[in-house]
Amino acid sequence: MAPSTRLSTSIGHRLLKLYRDLTPGQAKYHAREKYRWLRYTLRSAKRRARPLAVEIETNNSCTRTCSYCPRPPNDSTVLPEPLFRAVIDDLADWGFRGRISPHGYNEPLSDKRLPRLLEYVSTQLSHSPIVVFSNGDLLTRPVVEQLSQVGVTGFKLSVHEGSSAPQVNALHAFGSRYDRVSVSDYREDHRTEPMFNRGGLIAIDTPRHRQRCFDVEVAVVRANGDVVLCVNDPQKQHVMGNVGERVAAGSTTPFRDIWLEPSFVALRERIHAGDFELEICRNCSYGS
Repeated sequence: MAPSTRLSTSIGHRLLKLYRDLTPGQAKYHAREKYRWLRYTLRSAKRRARPLAVEIETNNSCTRTCSYCPRPPNDSTVLPEPLFRAVIDDLADWGFRGRISPHGYNEPLSDKRLPRLLEYVSTQLSHSPIVVFSNGDLLTRPVVEQLSQVGVTGFKLSVHEGSSAPQVNALHAFGSRYDRVSVSDYREDHRTEPMFNRGGLIAIDTPRHRQRCFDVEVAVVRANGDVVLCVNDPQKQHVMGNVGERVAAGSTTPFRDIWLEPSFVALRERIHAGDFELEICRNCSYGS
C-alpha cells in the first residue's frame, strides 16, 4: 500500500476508534447503516456494480461454539490457495478497491496460511483495506505485527460469552496498544454491538422492522467456493454460484461471472428497495 494510503488509513482508524468509544451500540449501528445507504447511493453505476467488500472464508475452523453462531459443526473444509488467488486476481483485474476480509463463519487466525494469503491480497489489491475479524483467541503481539507487515490495515476483535477476565483484558489491551485494533463486546451484560438473528436462525430479544438492506453489497465466498446471498446466509440457503466450478470450466473471471449474473444483480436491487421476496430476508433482523 502506498505511503499516502497508509497515512490516510492510520488517521481513519484513529477517528473510527474515537467514534466507537463515544457512541452507544444501537446508535453506532444505525449511523453505520445510514452511511452504507449514502455510500451506495452516491456511487456511479459503474462502481455500484462492484461489491462494497468481499469476505472470503479460507477455512471453516473455529476455536469456539457460540450459541448465537449457526456455523456447521465438524466442518474441515479449506479453500484451496489457487482458488483464493483466482478470486483476488479477478478482483484486481476488475479494479476493485473495497475491503477484503478473510472470514465467514470461522476464526481466520486458525488458518496458518493467512500471512501468505493476505500478503498476496496486499500485492494485488494495493488500494483495498484488509480487515481481519477475529475472536482474539489466537491473537498475540507477534501475530498482529506480522499481519500488519504483510498489509493488514485493521483488526476487529470480538468478546464473546464464556470469555474469562484475563481474555477480555488481553483483547482490550490490544485495542489500547494498536490504532488498527478495535474491540466489540457481544456478552449479554456488556454488549456494545446489537445482535442479529442470522436470517431468522437465532432467537434475539430485539428484532427490528426493516425498510431496506444493503448488506447484499458485501460479497461472501464460502470455504467450499460457494458465493452466497449475503453474510446472513450461514446455511447457504441461496447459493448464487461456485467460483471453483467457474475456474474448472476455464473462466478467468470466476467471481465476476457470478456477481454480475443478471438474475443476481436484479435480486440485489430488489432487496435494496425493500422487496424482501425471500423468506430469509423477511425473517432477518439485519438491514435498516
